[in-house]
Amino acid sequence: GSTNMNVVAGGSFTDPGATTDEGTISTSGTVNVNSVGTYTITYSATDATGNTATATRTVEVYQSQFNYSGSAQTFTVPAGVTSISVDVYGASSSVSSGNYAGYCASGYQAKGGRVQTSLSVTPGQTLYIYVGGMSVYCYSGGNNCLPNNQAGGWNGGGNGSGYGEAGGGATDVRVGGTSMVDRVIVARGAGGAGASCTHGGGHGGGLTAGNGTYDNGWYGRDNGYGFGGSQSSGGNGGYNVHSNVSAGDGSLGQGGNGVQSGGGGGGGYYGGGASAYQNSTGGGGSSYTHPTLCSSVVHTQGVQTGSGQLIITIP
Repeated sequence: GSTNMNVVAGGSFTDPGATTDEGTISTSGTVNVNSVGTYTITYSATDATGNTATATRTVEVYQSQFNYSGSAQTFTVPAGVTSISVDVYGASSSVSSGNYAGYCASGYQAKGGRVQTSLSVTPGQTLYIYVGGMSVYCYSGGNNCLPNNQAGGWNGGGNGSGYGEAGGGATDVRVGGTSMVDRVIVARGAGGAGASCTHGGGHGGGLTAGNGTYDNGWYGRDNGYGFGGSQSSGGNGGYNVHSNVSAGDGSLGQGGNGVQSGGGGGGGYYGGGASAYQNSTGGGGSSYTHPTLCSSVVHTQGVQTGSGQLIITIP
């Protein structure tokens, strides 16, 4: 069998064993599949004249699924591995808690995007993983629980204004450092709905994000939605023609902030623009894959509800 083996934490491991032409095999070392780490199994045999031979096998028990934690997480590439499969999900727009739990979620919560790809890696390399968050805020209507510019989802979601939804954070993988320019895979977050909850925000997913929307029936007058991010720039924030106020533009990795009860833009490679009024919504952020390190790329829009996640599989 292989000198190096890789097992998903929580999975199963069957020792392939070893053979010898003389003597009897003795084996030392165990593998705990429930604990991430590197394990060594040693095989020994001694012939009739006392000559002893040994061989070793290294078994890497690795973490496959990474969930939202609010901070960077790491993955070390095991020995002998030069390619991994990565399945990445951005976060959806925010939801409320308290007396109005579920408000603006039934049909109006935009979903995060998904990126599936093979990533070229180097044994021993450290990958920095940022799993996007979905903002959950208190919305009870009481003075001790009154929203005011709801914080965007972790890792780039734009703030919602008043009762407007916050944008979802992006999920990304960084190589060689922890700055924005080190990102090699990004699954974008969704844009937030405005406070009137007449439309959902822009879904995450794809190289060019979806724009927000607006409600023609709301006085028939306002279209202050945010635009989606692209591969080269953030989405423009919406403009409220009645009060002459513009919402925040998206930027590298960051969704714009809503104004006048508008929704925030989604995080992404480039973030989405926010909305400028309660009946319009924020745009999504854009997804991204490195042009040479990534292959067999599949983008899917509007997949994830809740915070993001990331799944690594070693072929």
